This record gives sequence, structure tokens and C-alpha cells, in this order.
Amino acid sequence: MHAHGHLIEAAPPTATKFTAMLKADPAVYGHIGKIVPFAPPMQVNLGADNSADMVLTFRNTHDWLNHSPDTLEAVFKAAFNVLKPGGVLGLTEHRAKPFADAEDSSKTLHRIPEDYLIALALKTGFRLAGVSEINANPNDPEDINVHRLPPDLAGPEGEHEKMKVIGESDRMTLRFVKP
Repeated sequence: MHAHGHLIEAAPPTATKFTAMLKADPAVYGHIGKIVPFAPPMQVNLGADNSADMVLTFRNTHDWLNHSPDTLEAVFKAAFNVLKPGGVLGLTEHRAKPFADAEDSSKTLHRIPEDYLIALALKTGFRLAGVSEINANPNDPEDINVHRLPPDLAGPEGEHEKMKVIGESDRMTLRFVKP
């Protein structure tokens, strides 16, 4: 893919350092075809309809839900629109307890229930093509704010050792396909 494809980086207009890092070392990061301004809820267009093979997002969906459910829905719709038929939406997100209140969990714990994201993707028109436990952590009780866990350890210093034993957050990894 590196030799035949191109990367479109969707980044907020303020991500100049990140963008500069990617462009500075094409041997490592590859060629970035273009950078699309992406800053939900204000900017949610990912490109021309049916123009991309894959959209990936890592631990961002809770941020978009924290703006509003409409913002998260708009991002999923933008991903659906930009993908070609057969295109893949891949996402990794901090997992909340099943059937937890998604908005509350997102705001307080920075987590979303897996069932909520699957339902939203299906409602958008995607088909669920795969669920992986590669980023799962059974030691995570899923009721802790993810920033208290490693690597952030943002909670009181006295709990850092306990949080290190838990490890990083339990994460879902989902693969959806546009029919």
C-alpha cells in the first residue's frame, strides 16, 4: 500500500507539529497525499464521496461524543460518505461497561460502551466485519477514568502503583465495512 497508495491525514488546524513530523520523515511515515482539516463539530468532511479505502480512528470517539451525540453521528456519516463500497472503518476506543450510559461514561470516564458504537455504525449503514480483543485488558474494571491509568497516571500519586498493576485501559477494536 505504501508504494501504491496515499495517506490523507485528517487533523485539526492546530496540529501543525504533528503534521510537520509526518512530512519530515517520509521514509518512516510514508507520503502524505494531503491534509484534510478535521475538527468536529465544526469541520467533519473527510473528503470526496467514495474516495477512500479506509478510515481509522484511535481513541477519539469519546471526544466527539463529548461534544454531542450529533457530532459523533456526523463523524460516522462523514466516514461512511468518504469510503468507497467495500471500504473499512477501523476504530479503537476505551471500553465502558456494556450498556452503560454512553454520554455519561464518555464525559466522566472517557469510555464508550462497545454496543453503543456498534449500534451507531449499523445505523449509519456500515456492516460489522470484525471484533478483535487485541487491545483488551481484563484487569481494567472499566469504571476508572482512563487518564488515571497508565501512561497518564493523572490521579493522586498514592494510587499510581495500583493503577500500574491494572495497566492501560481496556479497549475495543472494531472493523466495519461500507456495503
